Amino acid sequence: MNRKGELLKIFENIDKEKQVLIEKMIDEVIFLEKNLEELKKLPFIKVHPNNPELQKVTSASKQYKELSQTYINVMKLLSSMLVNSENGEESPLRAYMSKFLDV
Repeated sequence: MNRKGELLKIFENIDKEKQVLIEKMIDEVIFLEKNLEELKKLPFIKVHPNNPELQKVTSASKQYKELSQTYINVMKLLSSMLVNSENGEESPLRAYMSKFLDV
């Protein structure tokens, strides 16, 4: 089974309406994972040839940091969808906002 299949299997019990959104987010996760793996192959620190104490962060390091933060955010969102659907309960924040918006 490929990575997309593994992730889709985790979310197979989610509402059909949400599955369209989840599938797009899974595609984004896979894209981010591939790019993060490629960036890991590049140097993250550039050392000055004459003075090793002078070091500079490379653009690969900056990109890795940005992509990893995006990856973490997408994974948090996916896991929150999973948690909300598994227990069937509405989160306290969501219940409060529903009451607030209905008034």
